[in-house]
Amino acid sequence: MLGTLGKSQYLGADAGLAPLYDLALLSAMFGMFGGFFHAVALVGTEQVEATAFTSLVVPWLSAMMASLPRLARAVDTGNHATNVSSLSTNEAGFVNLIEASREQGISADLFLPLQALVQRGVAEGYSGDGLSRLVEPLRHPAPA
Repeated sequence: MLGTLGKSQYLGADAGLAPLYDLALLSAMFGMFGGFFHAVALVGTEQVEATAFTSLVVPWLSAMMASLPRLARAVDTGNHATNVSSLSTNEAGFVNLIEASREQGISADLFLPLQALVQRGVAEGYSGDGLSRLVEPLRHPAPA
């Protein structure tokens, strides 16, 4: 009966899994939208229209989404080794992104928490690991 409303998928006997999946999907969506909104604000400081920017950002995000299965395997196995984009590389990248945002007069607030997660990973000795390592400080928040 639910299939007439859309695609349904059995997630297990625990009735709490469906709403948890819903929130997790919303989390991924809002993260993507937040990044998109920041990006169009950034290029918009140079009068680039958001619709024009989509010709670059849609293929870019599609290419990046192709890495999600690899990142998921790293999370599942706990093997966060990378030869592509380490936490230390991304630590410098966040500095550039935040500085450029501020120089262009837009908020960097969206990326400050991500930068803190990267910095924590580096401080904990995981500078050579990939971005999949960031799931660990999310799973184990630092004491307040």
